[in-house]
Amino acid sequence: MKHTRSIVVALLLFALVAILAACGGEPEPAATAVEPAATTAPESTTAPAPTDTPVPPPTDVPEPTAETSVEEPAEEAAGLNLEDLSSASDLTSYRATMTMKVSGTQGGEAVDSSLEFLMEYTSDPQAQHIQMTGQGLEGVDPGGAIDMYQVEGTTYVQFGDQWLSMPSTDEMSADMGLIEPDDLIDDTCGWKQQRDTDYEGIETLHFTLSTEDAKECMTSKVWGEVGDITEASGELYVAKDGNYIVHMEMVLVGTDLEADMGAEEQVLDDGRMEITFDMRDVNQSFTIEIPEEALVSGQMPEDLPIPEDAEEVSNAFGMITYSTAQTPAEISDYYKAQMPANGWTEVSAEEFSGMFMLQYSKEGRTANVTINADDSGKTSVLIMLEEPES
Repeated sequence: MKHTRSIVVALLLFALVAILAACGGEPEPAATAVEPAATTAPESTTAPAPTDTPVPPPTDVPEPTAETSVEEPAEEAAGLNLEDLSSASDLTSYRATMTMKVSGTQGGEAVDSSLEFLMEYTSDPQAQHIQMTGQGLEGVDPGGAIDMYQVEGTTYVQFGDQWLSMPSTDEMSADMGLIEPDDLIDDTCGWKQQRDTDYEGIETLHFTLSTEDAKECMTSKVWGEVGDITEASGELYVAKDGNYIVHMEMVLVGTDLEADMGAEEQVLDDGRMEITFDMRDVNQSFTIEIPEEALVSGQMPEDLPIPEDAEEVSNAFGMITYSTAQTPAEISDYYKAQMPANGWTEVSAEEFSGMFMLQYSKEGRTANVTINADDSGKTSVLIMLEEPES
Protein backbone atom coordinates (compact mmCIF):
# COMPACT_ATOMS: atom_id res chain seq x y z
CA MET A 1 0.00 0.00 0.00
CA LYS A 2 2.81 2.34 0.91
CA HIS A 3 4.62 1.46 -2.32
CA THR A 4 1.51 2.04 -4.38
CA ARG A 5 0.89 5.35 -2.63
CA SER A 6 4.50 6.41 -3.32
CA ILE A 7 4.06 5.66 -7.01
CA VAL A 8 0.82 7.67 -7.13
CA VAL A 9 2.49 10.62 -5.39
CA ALA A 10 5.42 10.39 -7.78
CA LEU A 11 3.08 10.34 -10.78
CA LEU A 12 1.17 13.36 -9.43
CA LEU A 13 4.42 15.26 -8.90
CA PHE A 14 5.55 14.34 -12.39
CA ALA A 15 2.25 15.43 -13.88
CA LEU A 16 2.43 18.73 -11.98
CA VAL A 17 5.96 19.37 -13.22
CA ALA A 18 4.90 18.51 -16.75
CA ILE A 19 1.93 20.91 -16.57
CA LEU A 20 4.14 23.69 -15.20
CA ALA A 21 6.70 22.99 -17.90
CA ALA A 22 4.00 23.11 -20.55
CA CYS A 23 2.60 26.39 -19.21
CA GLY A 24 6.05 27.87 -19.00
CA GLY A 25 7.05 26.69 -22.46
CA GLU A 26 4.03 27.93 -24.44
CA PRO A 27 4.38 31.68 -23.80
CA GLU A 28 7.58 31.88 -25.86
CA PRO A 29 5.98 30.57 -29.06
CA ALA A 30 2.91 32.71 -28.33
CA ALA A 31 5.06 35.80 -28.07
CA THR A 32 6.78 34.85 -31.27
CA ALA A 33 3.43 34.34 -32.98
CA VAL A 34 2.12 37.72 -31.83
CA GLU A 35 5.05 39.65 -33.25
CA PRO A 36 4.40 38.69 -36.87
CA ALA A 37 0.66 39.25 -36.35
CA ALA A 38 1.28 42.72 -34.93
CA THR A 39 3.54 43.50 -37.86
CA THR A 40 1.07 42.21 -40.41
CA ALA A 41 -2.04 43.82 -38.85
CA PRO A 42 -0.86 47.42 -39.07
CA GLU A 43 0.10 46.91 -42.70
CA SER A 44 -3.33 45.56 -43.66
CA THR A 45 -5.17 48.15 -41.49
CA THR A 46 -3.10 51.13 -42.57
CA ALA A 47 -3.31 50.38 -46.24
CA PRO A 48 -7.13 50.43 -46.63
CA ALA A 49 -7.62 53.34 -44.17
CA PRO A 50 -6.66 56.12 -46.58
CA THR A 51 -8.91 54.56 -49.21
CA ASP A 52 -11.94 54.01 -46.90
CA THR A 53 -11.85 57.31 -44.93
CA PRO A 54 -12.87 59.73 -47.71
CA VAL A 55 -15.71 57.48 -48.89
CA PRO A 56 -18.17 57.82 -45.90
CA PRO A 57 -18.28 61.66 -45.74
CA PRO A 58 -19.70 62.10 -49.26
CA THR A 59 -22.32 59.47 -48.39
CA ASP A 60 -23.30 61.06 -45.00
CA VAL A 61 -23.35 64.74 -46.00
CA PRO A 62 -26.24 64.65 -48.49
CA GLU A 63 -28.58 62.93 -45.99
CA PRO A 64 -28.76 65.80 -43.41
CA THR A 65 -28.91 68.30 -46.26
CA ALA A 66 -31.92 66.54 -47.73
CA GLU A 67 -33.66 66.40 -44.32
CA THR A 68 -33.08 70.10 -43.66
CA SER A 69 -34.38 71.17 -47.04
CA VAL A 70 -37.56 69.18 -46.49
CA GLU A 71 -38.29 70.55 -42.96
CA GLU A 72 -37.92 74.28 -43.64
CA PRO A 73 -40.78 74.67 -46.13
CA ALA A 74 -43.06 72.57 -43.90
CA GLU A 75 -42.44 74.87 -40.91
CA GLU A 76 -42.85 78.08 -42.89
CA ALA A 77 -46.14 76.90 -44.35
CA ALA A 78 -47.80 76.71 -40.92
CA GLY A 79 -49.80 79.61 -39.50
CA LEU A 80 -50.67 80.93 -36.04
CA ASN A 81 -53.72 79.43 -34.33
CA LEU A 82 -54.84 81.84 -31.61
CA GLU A 83 -57.14 79.24 -30.07
CA ASP A 84 -54.09 77.18 -29.07
CA LEU A 85 -52.61 79.98 -26.95
CA SER A 86 -52.89 79.80 -23.16
CA SER A 87 -54.27 82.83 -21.33
CA ALA A 88 -53.05 84.15 -18.00
CA SER A 89 -55.94 82.42 -16.23
CA ASP A 90 -54.45 79.05 -17.24
CA LEU A 91 -51.22 79.73 -15.31
CA THR A 92 -50.43 79.30 -11.61
CA SER A 93 -47.82 82.09 -11.54
CA TYR A 94 -46.03 84.50 -13.85
CA ARG A 95 -44.29 87.84 -14.26
CA ALA A 96 -45.28 89.82 -17.35
CA THR A 97 -44.31 93.19 -18.81
CA MET A 98 -45.90 95.09 -21.66
CA THR A 99 -44.94 98.36 -23.34
CA MET A 100 -47.07 100.32 -25.81
CA LYS A 101 -45.64 103.32 -27.66
CA VAL A 102 -47.55 105.61 -30.01
CA SER A 103 -46.16 108.42 -32.16
CA GLY A 104 -47.54 110.44 -35.05
CA THR A 105 -49.80 113.42 -35.68
CA GLN A 106 -53.35 114.23 -34.69
CA GLY A 107 -55.04 117.35 -36.01
CA GLY A 108 -51.68 118.70 -37.10
CA GLU A 109 -50.13 118.28 -33.65
CA ALA A 110 -47.39 115.82 -32.74
CA VAL A 111 -48.30 112.89 -30.51
CA ASP A 112 -45.76 110.89 -28.51
CA SER A 113 -47.00 108.72 -25.65
CA SER A 114 -46.18 105.44 -23.95
CA LEU A 115 -47.66 103.08 -21.40
CA GLU A 116 -45.79 100.41 -19.44
CA PHE A 117 -47.33 97.57 -17.43
CA LEU A 118 -45.87 95.16 -14.91
CA MET A 119 -48.03 92.25 -13.77
CA GLU A 120 -47.10 89.59 -11.20
CA TYR A 121 -49.32 86.78 -9.96
CA THR A 122 -49.01 83.74 -7.69
CA SER A 123 -51.75 81.29 -6.78
CA ASP A 124 -50.08 79.79 -3.70
CA PRO A 125 -50.10 81.98 -1.75
CA GLN A 126 -52.57 83.99 -3.77
CA ALA A 127 -51.14 87.45 -4.45
CA GLN A 128 -51.12 89.98 -7.26
CA HIS A 129 -49.10 93.06 -8.20
CA ILE A 130 -49.90 95.52 -11.00
CA GLN A 131 -47.84 98.59 -11.83
CA MET A 132 -48.59 101.10 -14.57
CA THR A 133 -46.39 103.97 -15.75
CA GLY A 134 -47.36 106.47 -18.44
CA GLN A 135 -45.83 109.27 -20.47
CA GLY A 136 -47.68 111.83 -22.60
CA LEU A 137 -51.14 110.66 -21.52
CA GLU A 138 -54.10 112.79 -20.48
CA GLY A 139 -54.77 112.63 -16.77
CA VAL A 140 -51.40 111.01 -16.04
CA ASP A 141 -48.48 113.02 -14.69
CA PRO A 142 -45.24 112.58 -16.66
CA GLY A 143 -43.50 109.57 -15.19
CA GLY A 144 -46.45 109.03 -12.88
CA ALA A 145 -47.04 105.49 -11.68
CA ILE A 146 -49.90 103.56 -10.15
CA ASP A 147 -48.92 100.63 -7.96
CA MET A 148 -51.37 98.04 -6.64
CA TYR A 149 -50.92 94.94 -4.49
CA GLN A 150 -53.61 92.49 -3.50
CA VAL A 151 -52.95 89.79 -0.91
CA GLU A 152 -54.81 88.04 1.92
CA GLY A 153 -58.06 89.95 1.46
CA THR A 154 -56.42 93.40 1.41
CA THR A 155 -55.66 95.73 -1.48
CA TYR A 156 -52.88 98.32 -1.29
CA VAL A 157 -52.84 101.13 -3.85
CA GLN A 158 -50.28 103.90 -4.23
CA PHE A 159 -51.22 107.32 -5.58
CA GLY A 160 -48.18 109.57 -5.73
CA ASP A 161 -46.53 109.36 -2.31
CA GLN A 162 -49.65 108.10 -0.54
CA TRP A 163 -50.67 104.48 0.05
CA LEU A 164 -54.29 103.41 0.40
CA SER A 165 -55.28 100.12 2.02
CA MET A 166 -58.75 98.63 1.76
CA PRO A 167 -60.44 95.25 2.00
CA SER A 168 -60.53 93.29 -1.25
CA THR A 169 -64.12 92.80 -2.34
CA ASP A 170 -63.41 91.10 -5.69
CA GLU A 171 -62.09 87.57 -5.96
CA MET A 172 -58.50 87.56 -7.13
CA SER A 173 -57.92 86.23 -10.64
CA ALA A 174 -54.87 85.36 -12.70
CA ASP A 175 -56.29 87.42 -15.56
CA MET A 176 -54.21 90.51 -16.10
CA GLY A 177 -57.24 92.77 -16.04
CA LEU A 178 -55.45 94.78 -18.71
CA ILE A 179 -54.71 93.96 -22.34
CA GLU A 180 -53.50 90.41 -22.84
CA PRO A 181 -51.12 89.75 -25.74
CA ASP A 182 -53.53 87.42 -27.53
CA ASP A 183 -56.07 90.27 -27.51
CA LEU A 184 -53.54 92.48 -29.26
CA ILE A 185 -52.95 90.02 -32.09
CA ASP A 186 -56.55 88.81 -32.28
CA ASP A 187 -57.36 91.20 -35.14
CA THR A 188 -54.14 90.55 -37.04
CA CYS A 189 -53.32 87.99 -39.68
CA GLY A 190 -50.40 86.84 -41.77
CA TRP A 191 -48.27 85.31 -39.01
CA LYS A 192 -45.99 82.64 -40.50
CA GLN A 193 -44.22 79.93 -38.55
CA GLN A 194 -40.44 79.74 -38.82
CA ARG A 195 -37.92 77.32 -37.36
CA ASP A 196 -38.39 76.36 -33.71
CA THR A 197 -35.86 78.18 -31.58
CA ASP A 198 -34.53 78.60 -28.06
CA TYR A 199 -35.55 81.99 -26.66
CA GLU A 200 -33.63 82.84 -23.49
CA GLY A 201 -33.53 79.21 -22.42
CA ILE A 202 -37.14 78.41 -23.36
CA GLU A 203 -37.97 76.12 -26.31
CA THR A 204 -40.40 78.06 -28.48
CA LEU A 205 -42.35 78.11 -31.71
CA HIS A 206 -41.26 81.14 -33.73
CA PHE A 207 -43.65 83.22 -35.86
CA THR A 208 -43.01 86.35 -37.90
CA LEU A 209 -45.25 89.00 -39.43
CA SER A 210 -44.49 91.06 -42.53
CA THR A 211 -46.37 93.63 -44.56
CA GLU A 212 -46.53 91.28 -47.54
CA ASP A 213 -47.95 88.39 -45.51
CA ALA A 214 -50.47 90.68 -43.86
CA LYS A 215 -51.70 92.10 -47.16
CA GLU A 216 -52.28 88.59 -48.53
CA CYS A 217 -54.94 87.89 -45.90
CA MET A 218 -56.40 91.38 -45.49
CA THR A 219 -59.26 90.55 -47.84
CA SER A 220 -60.31 87.46 -45.88
CA LYS A 221 -59.74 88.83 -42.39
CA VAL A 222 -60.03 92.52 -41.62
CA TRP A 223 -57.76 93.95 -38.96
CA GLY A 224 -60.63 95.11 -36.78
CA GLU A 225 -60.79 98.86 -36.39
CA VAL A 226 -57.07 99.49 -35.99
CA GLY A 227 -56.91 101.70 -39.07
CA ASP A 228 -55.47 101.62 -42.58
CA ILE A 229 -52.23 99.70 -42.11
CA THR A 230 -49.46 100.45 -44.60
CA GLU A 231 -46.62 98.63 -42.83
CA ALA A 232 -46.57 95.72 -40.40
CA SER A 233 -43.84 93.66 -38.78
CA GLY A 234 -43.66 91.34 -35.82
CA GLU A 235 -41.85 88.61 -33.93
CA LEU A 236 -43.70 86.09 -31.79
CA TYR A 237 -42.31 83.30 -29.60
CA VAL A 238 -44.70 80.75 -28.09
CA ALA A 239 -43.50 78.27 -25.45
CA LYS A 240 -43.74 74.66 -26.60
CA ASP A 241 -44.44 73.61 -23.03
CA GLY A 242 -47.55 75.52 -21.95
CA ASN A 243 -48.45 77.35 -25.20
CA TYR A 244 -48.06 80.78 -23.61
CA ILE A 245 -46.52 83.82 -25.30
CA VAL A 246 -42.92 84.20 -24.15
CA HIS A 247 -42.09 87.28 -26.21
CA MET A 248 -43.93 89.42 -28.72
CA GLU A 249 -43.03 92.57 -30.57
CA MET A 250 -45.23 94.17 -33.19
CA VAL A 251 -45.03 97.42 -35.16
CA LEU A 252 -47.97 98.88 -37.08
CA VAL A 253 -47.73 101.96 -39.30
CA GLY A 254 -50.69 103.55 -41.03
CA THR A 255 -53.29 106.29 -41.28
CA ASP A 256 -56.43 106.78 -39.18
CA LEU A 257 -54.58 104.68 -36.63
CA GLU A 258 -56.56 104.02 -33.45
CA ALA A 259 -54.34 104.24 -30.39
CA ASP A 260 -56.54 104.61 -27.31
CA MET A 261 -54.23 104.81 -24.31
CA GLY A 262 -55.46 107.93 -22.55
CA ALA A 263 -58.76 109.00 -21.05
CA GLU A 264 -60.22 109.79 -24.47
CA GLU A 265 -60.24 108.07 -27.85
CA GLN A 266 -57.16 108.82 -29.90
CA VAL A 267 -57.11 108.44 -33.69
CA LEU A 268 -53.90 109.50 -35.40
CA ASP A 269 -53.97 111.03 -38.88
CA ASP A 270 -50.80 109.08 -39.48
CA GLY A 271 -48.77 107.25 -36.91
CA ARG A 272 -46.82 104.33 -35.60
CA MET A 273 -47.65 101.89 -32.81
CA GLU A 274 -45.07 99.65 -31.14
CA ILE A 275 -46.02 96.87 -28.75
CA THR A 276 -43.69 94.56 -26.82
CA PHE A 277 -44.64 91.84 -24.36
CA ASP A 278 -42.59 89.44 -22.24
CA MET A 279 -43.61 86.72 -19.80
CA ARG A 280 -41.28 84.94 -17.38
CA ASP A 281 -41.32 82.74 -14.25
CA VAL A 282 -44.36 80.90 -15.59
CA ASN A 283 -45.68 78.29 -13.13
CA GLN A 284 -42.60 78.90 -10.97
CA SER A 285 -42.45 79.51 -7.22
CA PHE A 286 -41.69 83.08 -6.13
CA THR A 287 -42.95 85.60 -3.56
CA ILE A 288 -44.63 88.95 -4.17
CA GLU A 289 -43.30 91.29 -1.50
CA ILE A 290 -45.56 94.08 -0.20
CA PRO A 291 -43.59 97.34 0.36
CA GLU A 292 -43.14 98.23 4.02
CA GLU A 293 -44.69 101.68 3.52
CA ALA A 294 -47.81 100.02 2.12
CA LEU A 295 -48.12 97.72 5.13
CA VAL A 296 -47.66 100.65 7.51
CA SER A 297 -50.39 102.61 5.75
CA GLY A 298 -52.91 99.92 6.63
CA GLN A 299 -52.10 99.92 10.32
CA MET A 300 -54.50 101.64 12.67
CA PRO A 301 -53.24 104.22 15.18
CA GLU A 302 -52.61 102.43 18.44
CA ASP A 303 -54.68 104.92 20.43
CA LEU A 304 -57.71 104.74 18.12
CA PRO A 305 -59.99 101.86 19.23
CA ILE A 306 -61.79 99.60 16.73
CA PRO A 307 -64.38 97.02 17.92
CA GLU A 308 -63.42 93.36 17.54
CA ASP A 309 -66.32 92.58 15.21
CA ALA A 310 -65.35 95.34 12.73
CA GLU A 311 -65.51 94.23 9.08
CA GLU A 312 -64.18 95.69 5.82
CA VAL A 313 -61.78 97.97 7.66
CA SER A 314 -60.16 100.58 5.42
CA ASN A 315 -57.56 103.23 6.20
CA ALA A 316 -56.79 105.83 3.54
CA PHE A 317 -55.61 109.42 3.70
CA GLY A 318 -56.70 109.86 7.31
CA MET A 319 -60.12 108.27 6.74
CA ILE A 320 -60.94 105.05 8.56
CA THR A 321 -64.11 103.16 7.67
CA TYR A 322 -65.62 99.87 8.74
CA SER A 323 -68.95 98.15 9.33
CA THR A 324 -70.25 96.24 12.35
CA ALA A 325 -73.27 94.22 13.40
CA GLN A 326 -73.68 96.35 16.52
CA THR A 327 -76.29 99.12 16.54
CA PRO A 328 -75.31 102.79 16.11
CA ALA A 329 -76.20 103.45 19.75
CA GLU A 330 -73.94 100.60 20.92
CA ILE A 331 -71.01 101.89 18.86
CA SER A 332 -71.60 105.40 20.20
CA ASP A 333 -71.42 104.08 23.76
CA TYR A 334 -68.29 102.11 22.79
CA TYR A 335 -66.41 105.25 21.74
CA LYS A 336 -67.67 107.29 24.66
CA ALA A 337 -66.03 104.72 26.91
CA GLN A 338 -62.92 103.78 24.90
CA MET A 339 -61.74 107.16 23.59
CA PRO A 340 -61.15 108.71 27.06
CA ALA A 341 -59.46 105.45 28.09
CA ASN A 342 -56.96 106.03 25.26
CA GLY A 343 -56.20 109.62 26.25
CA TRP A 344 -58.76 111.40 24.05
CA THR A 345 -60.92 114.25 25.33
CA GLU A 346 -64.53 114.49 24.23
CA VAL A 347 -65.25 117.79 22.46
CA SER A 348 -68.83 117.16 21.36
CA ALA A 349 -71.42 114.38 21.04
CA GLU A 350 -74.61 114.80 19.00
CA GLU A 351 -77.38 112.62 17.58
CA PHE A 352 -79.59 113.35 14.56
CA SER A 353 -82.32 110.85 13.64
CA GLY A 354 -80.28 107.82 14.68
CA MET A 355 -76.97 109.22 13.36
CA PHE A 356 -74.28 109.85 15.97
CA MET A 357 -71.52 112.45 15.51
CA LEU A 358 -68.70 112.45 18.06
CA GLN A 359 -65.59 114.62 18.20
CA TYR A 360 -62.43 114.07 20.25
CA SER A 361 -59.07 115.79 20.58
CA LYS A 362 -55.63 114.71 21.77
CA GLU A 363 -52.32 116.59 21.66
CA GLY A 364 -53.33 118.71 18.67
CA ARG A 365 -55.00 115.81 16.85
CA THR A 366 -58.71 115.65 16.10
CA ALA A 367 -60.92 112.61 15.55
CA ASN A 368 -64.44 113.02 14.13
CA VAL A 369 -66.54 109.85 14.42
CA THR A 370 -69.74 109.47 12.37
CA ILE A 371 -71.99 106.47 13.09
CA ASN A 372 -75.17 105.51 11.23
CA ALA A 373 -77.14 102.50 10.00
CA ASP A 374 -76.68 101.42 6.37
CA ASP A 375 -79.09 99.78 3.93
CA SER A 376 -77.80 96.27 4.72
CA GLY A 377 -78.91 96.50 8.34
CA LYS A 378 -75.36 96.94 9.63
CA THR A 379 -73.75 100.00 11.17
CA SER A 380 -71.26 102.05 9.15
CA VAL A 381 -68.54 104.00 10.92
CA LEU A 382 -66.41 106.80 9.47
CA ILE A 383 -63.52 108.29 11.44
CA MET A 384 -61.81 111.42 10.09
CA LEU A 385 -58.41 111.77 11.72
CA GLU A 386 -56.64 115.13 11.46
CA GLU A 387 -52.98 115.32 12.41
CA PRO A 388 -51.37 118.61 13.49
CA GLU A 389 -49.44 120.44 10.79
CA SER A 390 -45.70 119.94 11.16
